[in-house]
Amino acid sequence: MKAILLVGNPRRGKSSILNALLKRKGYRGDVTFKAGMTFAGALTQEFQCVQHDGVSYGDTPGLTDPIRQQKAASEIKRGLEQEGAFIKLVFVVTIQQGMVLYEDLTTMKTVLDAIHGDSSIEFGVLVNQVEEEVWDALFGDFGDVQNLKDSKGLIQQACGHKLDPSMIHYEPKAAFKRGKPWAPTKELFQFIESVPFNSRFTKVDEIKAVDQRALLEMQELVTSMTKALEEERKARQKEAKEMLKQHEEERKARLKEAKEMQKQHEALQRKFAELSSQLDAAKASEPEAPLFDDGSVTGKYKEMFMTTRMTFYSFSLKSNILQAEGTEDNGPFTLDGFYFHDKVTFYKRNYFNKTIHQGTLEVTSTGFIITGRWHEGIFKNGSFKIKGTHE
Repeated sequence: MKAILLVGNPRRGKSSILNALLKRKGYRGDVTFKAGMTFAGALTQEFQCVQHDGVSYGDTPGLTDPIRQQKAASEIKRGLEQEGAFIKLVFVVTIQQGMVLYEDLTTMKTVLDAIHGDSSIEFGVLVNQVEEEVWDALFGDFGDVQNLKDSKGLIQQACGHKLDPSMIHYEPKAAFKRGKPWAPTKELFQFIESVPFNSRFTKVDEIKAVDQRALLEMQELVTSMTKALEEERKARQKEAKEMLKQHEEERKARLKEAKEMQKQHEALQRKFAELSSQLDAAKASEPEAPLFDDGSVTGKYKEMFMTTRMTFYSFSLKSNILQAEGTEDNGPFTLDGFYFHDKVTFYKRNYFNKTIHQGTLEVTSTGFIITGRWHEGIFKNGSFKIKGTHE
């Protein structure tokens, strides 16, 4: 036989959840589990059980009722010792100001400590009646994922037993569902379905009453864990601020570098204009013999780790004017510029872009060698080399 057992203190919603679960499973009998409180205490004062479709649904009294603690402890023990049953154990707790109540954590730990089995205990924790403010902090549009992680972490550590985070479910309070009557969410039913059944417990010790000492011990434990989480949160915030500061410094450095490169680019353009004027003046003077007008020319340029070769159809160095035509991976290109003594400046144009080249001219007995740097815009640049040999 399988059994679903809900354990928790009074006014946590156990009876209402079980009634809704039975209705969802097609139970047509009278509402069996009585929910709420009376002047004499909780309505659930002993272990209640309803059988439906081969499954036993059990409700237990809470351990925090000071008048009936001993009886409640024995009734919970009776629910855990159902003969021949595979038990699905779900603790129902509530949360205030973002923290599960000490008495709920103490009840959960007290019950779990009393259970013995052949393997680890399988159980789930249903955090019920979550207020709207807390819900928004955990799941709202401006919620913090770390808040949910910390909340689950507190429950995991406080219960004193192995608990997977997926076995913790948060259920919103009905009050902020726009005036609608209370009804469990479909996620609640899915959660209860997901909690594994335990094989038969080998032994259940006498369950202790939740006294003031136990509550104080739990309060000290939770306070210590909360303090540690707050310190971790502050450390994360400090680290985030330092990373943000470093990012801003790097951004400013990149901006400064970009401005410097822009200045260099503008200076090169001014230099090109200046040398162009000198060339215009040189053209008016007596023409000189070509420095190079016929021969074999090869070239290559580099960008980062990539090298591209240039093939030339024609190449001319004459009267301080540099002109050439050729092809490369990006297609055909032309070179237009000038040389003056050992300085060379020219533009390379193709279908895609225009790059400015600046370097030095070395005249050799067999031809010439031009080496230097090229620039395209602010960030794109590299080196180049062109070598010519007379026929």
